[in-house]
Amino acid sequence: AKESIFTGTNNFASYSVLDRDFSGYFGFSEDEVERLLSAAGRTDRADVIKEWYDGYVFGNSYVYCPWDVMNYIAALSRRKDAGPGNYWKHTSHNGILLTFVNRKDFRVKSKFETLMNGGTIVQTISDELTYDTLHSSEDNLWSVLLMTGYLTKADINEEEGTVRLKIPNREIAT
Repeated sequence: AKESIFTGTNNFASYSVLDRDFSGYFGFSEDEVERLLSAAGRTDRADVIKEWYDGYVFGNSYVYCPWDVMNYIAALSRRKDAGPGNYWKHTSHNGILLTFVNRKDFRVKSKFETLMNGGTIVQTISDELTYDTLHSSEDNLWSVLLMTGYLTKADINEEEGTVRLKIPNREIAT
C-alpha cells in the first residue's frame, strides 16, 4: 500500500513458453544434463533421460524438465537399475484440464488421438488467459496444455498466429 504506481511490483513482466527472453533458464540444456550424468557416474542413462524428460521448447531453447532429471538421477543413485518414472504426475491437480476435456461442445477427441499417436496439431494459442475467460473456447484448452507442459511447440507460424503442438516426451505420453 505504501508503494507508488510506478514500482516494479505494479509493472510485473511475465514470460510464457513462447517468449525467447530468458527461455534457456527454465530447464536443463543437453550439455547440463550430460554434466549431471557424468558427475553421477551414470552417462549410460543419457538416452533414457532424453526419451523420457527432454523435448520441451521454451522460446528458442530446447530443454529437459529439471524436476524429472533430478528425481531420476536421485533414483539412480539409490538403485543402480532404477527405471525412469513419471515424477511429474503427482505434482499438481488436473481439475482445470478435466473441465475442458469433459465439455461436450469441444470436439477434441481426434486431436488427442493425433497427439497420442506421435503427431502434431496446429492451434491458435493465447498466453494471456485469465480465470474468467479460461473456459470460453477450445483454443484455450490447447493454450493451457502448452503453458503447463503437457504439450510443447513443434514450430510456430507467426504470420498466422498459430503453433504446431506435440507431446514433448514419453513421460507426458504415459
